[in-house]
Amino acid sequence: NGVRITACTQDVLRHLSAAEAAREPAAGPAGSGAGPSDRMSRLAAHLPGQRSAYPLFPPAVGVCLDAALASHLAMDTTPDLLLLPSDLNPFAKV
Repeated sequence: NGVRITACTQDVLRHLSAAEAAREPAAGPAGSGAGPSDRMSRLAAHLPGQRSAYPLFPPAVGVCLDAALASHLAMDTTPDLLLLPSDLNPFAKV
């Protein structure tokens, strides 16, 4: 029915969190366009923002990622549902 689902088996949220060097100030009121205010939303927003299921290069140490197949990680459109396993605190966002 036109629902796009993207899933990644790597702990990309933990890798993004470790690689994050800076962040925007806290978002303003809802609808202000200031961006995600909580950590998990901010980290997850990197994937569609970079149009990749694994937006880090080079990949984190210990990640089995074949650069020759990196084109399979590309997101042509923003997914409706993003499934990301992580060792970070459990959460679900709607």
